[in-house]
Amino acid sequence: MVKASIENGILQDFIGQATPLMDEARLHFEEGELWMSGVDPADVGMVDTSLSADAFESYGSDGTVIGVNINRLEDVLDMGGRKSTTSLATEDGHTLKITADGVEYTLACTDTASIRSEPEMPDLELPNEFEVEWNHIEQGITAGKMVSDHITIEGDTEGAVLIRAAGDTDDVVKRLVDELQQLNIGEDASSIYSLDFMECFSRGVPDSDTQVAFYHGQNFPLRMEFGYADGHGDCVFIVAPRIES
Repeated sequence: MVKASIENGILQDFIGQATPLMDEARLHFEEGELWMSGVDPADVGMVDTSLSADAFESYGSDGTVIGVNINRLEDVLDMGGRKSTTSLATEDGHTLKITADGVEYTLACTDTASIRSEPEMPDLELPNEFEVEWNHIEQGITAGKMVSDHITIEGDTEGAVLIRAAGDTDDVVKRLVDELQQLNIGEDASSIYSLDFMECFSRGVPDSDTQVAFYHGQNFPLRMEFGYADGHGDCVFIVAPRIES
């Protein structure tokens, strides 16, 4: 059993963090929070996102887990305004009733056994950490797309983070120093990441001024963490590196 109501924009952000990576997901309506986790079919990008019960206007659940087509759910939520209230309800786990802006939509649930199991988020001890507003990373992604399909992120023990992209003839570099809110570079490190996946993650960051914490190392996955929903939501993105032979 689930009966909950929430500001539509918060739920849109929650769902939108996963839709770039996967089509279906399990929604875990635990007693104190709603969460979902997943990985793309190529095992390159992972997401784990949650909303505490405090993010909701009302929240009641007995630990129900349902499977949904999250792209279809996203389309339903897009019918409502961001500030409107959306209600969610399920009694048997076979259908999810969504009410948004006066429109009532009954979404058939997916058998949870047919959905790929949630990934185990890796427990990585990465030497470098920095925090920056997402718009600075977004600028590096946009510039990088002009010349390549990958970017290199470098941590410099002298106190800088570099975002590089190299094409056949052109190169681009975004240097971050004063923009960094927090910096702890334990070692010089450089790793290459897919720009397509970085763009996927960009879709999931609610606002360009969102503070995002990055954890990084030499040829290690990149871990990105941020809060949303006025501190009642937490999201983790992980993208695997491209290893050069």
